[in-house]
Formats: sequence, C-alpha cells, structure tokens
Amino acid sequence: MSDLICVLYISRATFKPLPATKGIEPNVGRILQASRTNNARRGVGGVLFYGDGCFFQCLEGERDIVKPLLETIRQDERHTDIRVVSEQSAKQRYFEDWTMKYTSINDAVKTMLKTHGFERFDPYQFDANHFRALLKTLKDINDEGPADLPDEPPNPSDSDTPKRKAPTIPKTDASNDPLARGLAFAALVVALVALVLALF
Repeated sequence: MSDLICVLYISRATFKPLPATKGIEPNVGRILQASRTNNARRGVGGVLFYGDGCFFQCLEGERDIVKPLLETIRQDERHTDIRVVSEQSAKQRYFEDWTMKYTSINDAVKTMLKTHGFERFDPYQFDANHFRALLKTLKDINDEGPADLPDEPPNPSDSDTPKRKAPTIPKTDASNDPLARGLAFAALVVALVALVLALF
C-alpha cells in the first residue's frame, strides 16, 4: 500500500553565489542535476526554489524513501539551518511527474512576496499561509513550463521533421508484358476447360 508524503523544508545556502549559467546559479544547478538523477530512480518529485541565499524545497514520494533523503540533505555541507516546516501524508502528488522542478526568483514570486509584505525571500519569516501561497505560485509557474534544465531533449515539431513520402510500387502494364499476357491466356484456357467439364 502506498504511503505517500509531502515534506516542505527550508535552509540557508552556505556557498557564495556565483554568476548564473543559463539562469541557474552553478551550485544550485549541481544540486538540481544530482537531485533529478537520483530522485527519478526513487520516485521522488517536487520543486526546488532558491532565492536570496535561501532554499525552499517540496519533496514528494514514499515515506520510507523521503525520510532518509531528508537526513541526507541535512548532512549536505551546502545547506545549513535546515528546518522542516511541514510533513504530511498525501493522497496524490502536488507535482504530478517524478522530476524535481526548479524555480528561481522571478516576477511571479516577487509579486507573491510583495502581496504578503516581504521585500525579499526570507522563508524563516513565513507562516503556514505564506508557504501555501509560495507553493501555489511555484505550482502555477511550473504548469506554465518555465525555463529550466531540460529533463530530456524536446521532440521536434512537425514543421521541423522532414516528411517522408510513402514508397510507390510501379504499376505493371499487362498489355506490354509478354509473360503477363501468357499467364492471362493460360488462366482463361483453364477456366474454359473447367466450364466444359462441368457441363458434361
């Protein structure tokens, strides 16, 4: 029987942020890549958010997998001040596929923060309502397909794919083929003989 849980935790990054590569801070990119590689095999999904030196992550999966994973994260030197803000049983996944989504500070998150009176991302000042609002914002962003590390190569569109014509079989003109004429004549003779034999 499935024992699905959803864990939300926050932490502070111990590393000094580096210039972003393709929109992702390099240290965060390495965390995300390792997370996707390992969690896909474990059936763990969710979302990872990084901004203003802090992490927020939602982990979804089987209890006996997520709990040890959380302990592994606690031992990761790139995190400090790890705090679990929610741990609940779940009937279904909030993030439906088994990959780890990623979002950084963007306009949607900034709007959410300003709506709740925050000028920067500091999850240590959040209450339960703020975390729910952040989770919903991240869900909406990922449903819209944000820029992200690709999970797999995109499928080419029909316009980019050369269309192949179906192979054509050349037609044979029986009137110009002596062999075909001979076979047709022989078939006619056999049919006539069978007809005569049937009459007698």
